[in-house]
Amino acid sequence: MMPARLLWCVLAATLLVTIPAAAAESPPAPFANGDANIGKTLAERDCVACHARQMAGDAEKMYLRSNRRVNTPQQLLAQVRYCNSELGTNYFPDEEEHIAAYLNARYYKVAP
Repeated sequence: MMPARLLWCVLAATLLVTIPAAAAESPPAPFANGDANIGKTLAERDCVACHARQMAGDAEKMYLRSNRRVNTPQQLLAQVRYCNSELGTNYFPDEEEHIAAYLNARYYKVAP
């Protein structure tokens, strides 16, 4: 059996090695479970026409305007959920994440 003092030294040394390594890891990418390719298909099918109507025919203006509402991953997912509800597209949560992954990769580039 290891003496208590030695055990504490081993424990402290282990923590000194593992804590900096864990702290150095990057946070997970937003929408890590989303597939941007699937999201692109869904967005093109269901989002573009609505955004084009709102932005005088240029749907991309919705994403590129200077006063956009989305500045965080949470806001982007919330906006996708809002649009899902308003349009009645009945996307499942994973489909919403696919769309958010696509929009983030293509336009927003928001990080966690």
